[in-house]
This record gives sequence, structure tokens and C-alpha cells, in this order.
Amino acid sequence: MDLRQIRHFEALYRLGSFRLAAEEQGLTHSALTRSIQKLEESLGVRLFDRTTRAVHPTAGAERLLPRARALLQDARELTREAGLLKGGEAGRVSLGAAPLPTEALVPPALERLVKAGDWHAEISVVTDHQDALMRRLMDRELDMVLLGGVSFQPIAHQDALTIQFLSSEPAVILARPDHPLVLADAPSEDYLDHLWAAPRLFADDYARFPDFFRQAMEERGIPQLRLENLSACIRLALDAHVLTGAPLSVARRIGETERVHMAAFPFPVTCSYAVLRVKERSLSPAAERLREAIVAAARALAAD
Repeated sequence: MDLRQIRHFEALYRLGSFRLAAEEQGLTHSALTRSIQKLEESLGVRLFDRTTRAVHPTAGAERLLPRARALLQDARELTREAGLLKGGEAGRVSLGAAPLPTEALVPPALERLVKAGDWHAEISVVTDHQDALMRRLMDRELDMVLLGGVSFQPIAHQDALTIQFLSSEPAVILARPDHPLVLADAPSEDYLDHLWAAPRLFADDYARFPDFFRQAMEERGIPQLRLENLSACIRLALDAHVLTGAPLSVARRIGETERVHMAAFPFPVTCSYAVLRVKERSLSPAAERLREAIVAAARALAAD
């Protein structure tokens, strides 16, 4: 028994004629007859009573028809799902991302996929610090990792990875327009004397600030507020007299809907991004489409 025989059985039942069923299935009358006979032999059940003028389904055919149609529907769904997987429109993708690119690149990348109108894959985005993300990547829990920060730490397992460096962008200080520093038009050096919020996962970046700035931060206990993620820090900066830092692209996006003041750091601060995956592990079509969307988002960010 094979799927073609099931298809021939359903067509003959539906049309009630060997001639019509054979025409629909692109077969000769004799080929359809042989197919039905082989199906009956494999099932051990007579499916049709035949006369010179008509063909009538048996009670066995009536009983088996719903299952036959369900099989054909499942086969169509299987073919459709395989086509979606091949085209990168379905499946599951697990992306690990550091805090900065989670805010700067993941939203515009997902927006590109959604606007394409043919995306049906499930995406899981895990935000964590670099070491944890790399462990999960090597343990096959993640398809790829999106890193980003003021500077990259040494990357573990680098020889086993394909690393695609993306764009860079400046970071800026965010504050409410009515923050005392903004109203006083104070120099950015004075910003260190006020309350700061930062994501708790940014601890590794602080060690890469210039010595004078890092020492000033340590002396003042900056950041005084360590929140779960950058979004929470930005929300607090918009709602209270608290300062935070963010990539310029994120700050501009916030500025489209919120009143926010952007100030330069007292020294150049650049956020750099990269996508990493394991060399010996190929990406699924859906994961590859997500990677391409991230790269496109990074290029658009650089163009701005």
C-alpha cells in the first residue's frame, strides 16, 4: 500500500467512475484498475463492487474512507510544512543576544521578517552575558549568538566559530529634558555626580572604560541602580531624574515617541556587534533568514 493507491481510492469513491477517476489522476483505465486491486489485496478488504455500468463502494470502503482522506490531508500538510522549512518560513530558531544588541538589532530584524509577510517560524530570544551565551551555543541550545558592547571580551572556542562582525555605533547618555543637568546645560563630565541606572549584565563593559572614567565611576558607586535590562533603565530615565546610557539607534527610536535628551559621553563610547555560530553546524533555513535580517538591520543602522 502506498499513498498513490490511497489517492486513487479516494478519487474513485468521490467520482464513482473508473473513467473519470483515471482522467483526474492522469492514468489509463487499466492502470487505475490495477492500483485499486493492489490496494484491496494489501488491505485484505474489497473496496468496490463493479458492474459493467457502475462502481459502488462497499461497507469496507465507507469505513476506511475517512482515514484515507485524513492520510491525504496529512500528506498535503507535510509537503506544505517541508516547503516552508526549505524556504525558511517555518521551524524554530533560538537566538542568544547580549543586552545591547537585544535592544539595538533584534527589534528591527524581527520587524523585517514580519513585514515580509511569509514568516511563520517560532523565535526564542535569550538575553544573557557573553560567557553564558557561548556555553549555550556550544551545547547546541542556541542556533547563533548576537554579541555587542563597548568592547568584546576574549571569545571562548573561537577556532570552532564563524564570527561575522557587523556595524558599530556610538553610545549616548539619556536623560529627561527637565533633568537638572540638562536645564543647567552642564558638561557631560558633571553627569557622574548624579544617579545612574545600568543593566546588571553590563559589568564586563565597565572594565573597558578609560581608566579615569572607570575610577570616577568606582569612587561614586556608579551605577547605583542595576536593573534587569536596558529597557527598564531607559524607562526609569524617562520617568525620573536618573541617567542611563544606550546605543544611538535605540535612543533615536525612543525619541520618536518620547521626549528624551541625548548627551555625548565625556569620551568616545562605541557599541560594536557580531553574529557567531558554530562552524560545523549549518543553520536551518529559518535561522539563516533571521541571520540575514540581523545583518540587514545592522547595515541600516550603519547607514543612519
